[in-house]
Amino acid sequence: MPPERRRAVAQAVRAGEAVADPRDADAAVQYAEALQRAGRGPLIRWYTKERTGTGRILHALHVPLIAAVAFVPAPIASHGIARWVFLFIAAYLGFFWLAVWPRLLRGFRNAPEAERRNRAIAESTHT
Repeated sequence: MPPERRRAVAQAVRAGEAVADPRDADAAVQYAEALQRAGRGPLIRWYTKERTGTGRILHALHVPLIAAVAFVPAPIASHGIARWVFLFIAAYLGFFWLAVWPRLLRGFRNAPEAERRNRAIAESTHT
């Protein structure tokens, strides 16, 4: 499969949608199943669990809060290059938490819906 079609399959599965080309439906089902198998680990299951109300806010803030408690005293107490190293680590973790982590988890959340939609397309093309 050409790289652009593979990329389109991965994007459709991460978005929870059906693929545009029915020939790719089988590949999308396999990819969605693989994501679901990988997502059965306790950490991924915990992060992708649906939350509402106060639990949702606490869930979203616990890691940045723990990171702040861990990293704020260190740069204040350190001098020279160590302060910049701590600042870089904190900035990297903040970027990862806000920009990368939600994008990674989106595929795990949407894989069951993508599998359902693409399985319907694959079954209709095989009959």
